[in-house]
Amino acid sequence: MALTAAQAGAAVVHDMYGASPARFDKGAWVAAGRRAAYVTDGHLRDSVHFAAGIALCQAAGCVVTGIHGQPLHTGPGGLVVAADRETHTALLDLIGDRLPPGR
Repeated sequence: MALTAAQAGAAVVHDMYGASPARFDKGAWVAAGRRAAYVTDGHLRDSVHFAAGIALCQAAGCVVTGIHGQPLHTGPGGLVVAADRETHTALLDLIGDRLPPGR
């Protein structure tokens, strides 16, 4: 059973240091059901290091989008990986309130 945003609490991982392939193992935690979500505001467009992790999360049925909920690599960057649609929607609501203008 996937965690919802209300249940997740500290189970949401935010990568405050930007997109780092060494840290994307936390994305695999979402795929394995150990965390509700992973969020980073780093730029992934030219990074091949996230490809396997993103594929793993997608294969596990996670919701994977850019920071604004757009398809990956089509917006300003960032990554939101959530265990389910409800958690993803809740995170986008939280993120939208905190992103600087133009980001």
